Amino acid sequence: MPPAVDRSLRIAAGALILIQAATHVQRWLAGYRAIDIVGPLFLLNAVLAVVVAVVLLVRGGLGSALAGVVLSFSTLLAFALSRRASLFGFTETRWDTTAVVALLAEVLAVLVLLGWATLATRSGTGPATTIERDLRRLGLVASRT
Repeated sequence: MPPAVDRSLRIAAGALILIQAATHVQRWLAGYRAIDIVGPLFLLNAVLAVVVAVVLLVRGGLGSALAGVVLSFSTLLAFALSRRASLFGFTETRWDTTAVVALLAEVLAVLVLLGWATLATRSGTGPATTIERDLRRLGLVASRT
């Protein structure tokens, strides 16, 4: 995969995860901080999202891609649980711009990160991507000859 594509996908994923962080901070500031358990989890999610996004943007690699997928997918799962049943006694009912933006950012982050990882493992030509280098170190892909 060309380095520009690798970099572009990392930037896109990092930006989407930063959007997730922003939506969680916005909700936390708008009153979610007063909700037992869920309030602190919103703030924790935002902090973790910033950390994952920074690592994605600065280093890239398999670990940051996996962290981004786990963070985004688990946030999607919590979002679904809070709407379908209850999450620690909290049920979300409103749909507003922030909820839609968060949902889109989470889904797109998972798709971009999985696409980036898939392309990185299939590149085979040109400079190794950050993910491909990590996979080689772990012995999960053969070195180029």
